[in-house]
Amino acid sequence: MDVARAVEILTGARAPQYRLEREFAVLAFSGWLNWPKEPYAPTNLVLLAINQALVAEQNKEGDLDARWLTQALEPKSYIAQLTVGLGGLLSVPVFEAVSGEWGYDDTRYVADIVRFLLSYRPPSRDKRESASLGKASEFINRKGGFRGRDDAGKRSRGYSDSQHQEVWKAYKRTAAFQFVRYYESEILWLFDPCDEHLLDRLTETAAKREEIQGFFSRCLWVQTRLRDLLDRRSMAKEEYFGLPDSVTPMPCRIPRLPKGVYEVMQQYTRNRAASNFLDEAAE
Repeated sequence: MDVARAVEILTGARAPQYRLEREFAVLAFSGWLNWPKEPYAPTNLVLLAINQALVAEQNKEGDLDARWLTQALEPKSYIAQLTVGLGGLLSVPVFEAVSGEWGYDDTRYVADIVRFLLSYRPPSRDKRESASLGKASEFINRKGGFRGRDDAGKRSRGYSDSQHQEVWKAYKRTAAFQFVRYYESEILWLFDPCDEHLLDRLTETAAKREEIQGFFSRCLWVQTRLRDLLDRRSMAKEEYFGLPDSVTPMPCRIPRLPKGVYEVMQQYTRNRAASNFLDEAAE
């Protein structure tokens, strides 16, 4: 299941065609959101969930009834994974890299970039003083950044200018979703692939229809704001995720920037912008 189809199912733009499709859609979207650099993450995670579903069916009394399997399983994707994987095994994303166990990670970093872009108020209409990816990096990596809500959200590592650009390039299509998941939603979009109760967790999340609809509505609103803020060289029109027409924008609460940030950004504009972020156009 690709992420576009997963979002259509989760937002009601497409009716599920078989049992557990909504649960699988939750996991496919989670794979895209947490591991965007791994193109097979959504498919591989869904295949793991299919395995659990088959075991659950087998453990029920009576004959195995898994007619939905012929609809849920995508043979071409499955065979492709067996071909590229080591020894014919599926590649499972590294859960700890995003779980917070290792501290501040790229998904949280991108969420903080978006938070800065949305909350920054330029002191004038001069485009040189407007919010930018360069200013976001200056604030997050050199001026303390935002205080996290938990240990995982606290800035525990710094990103160089080149790392900042690399992470944005890899994660920018998920940027609006990262901001909403960490700052404006209670939905937990991360699932441990090795959790023996994975299917139960997916069922719990899939049942939160109103919350999920609100999540995507807020993501649409954030994407619209980003399109107004960012230069096309930083993020082209086609790089934004195309949400279904059934999704309507819902405003988010944008936390204010800490005191003193604007003075810092004025200094950055004079001393750093021209020299350190000329290559933003290449992103």
